[in-house]
Amino acid sequence: MATTQETIRFNELRNARYGEFFLISAGDEGGLRADVYNTTGLNDCPPEKWSALDPQTLARDTGVSAV
Repeated sequence: MATTQETIRFNELRNARYGEFFLISAGDEGGLRADVYNTTGLNDCPPEKWSALDPQTLARDTGVSAV
């Protein structure tokens, strides 16, 4: 599967609220791999939406070992 990456820079984020989570899976040579996602530039991570996330459901739905 081909992926593309884009670097986006944000300025003046001191004290900005955001949410971040890591999708953890088996990596190469027995190590671990983590894909990192956050809400920077999307929203200010509303508490009601953040608390509604279930790490076990996210792990199952994305096919990773842990979130």
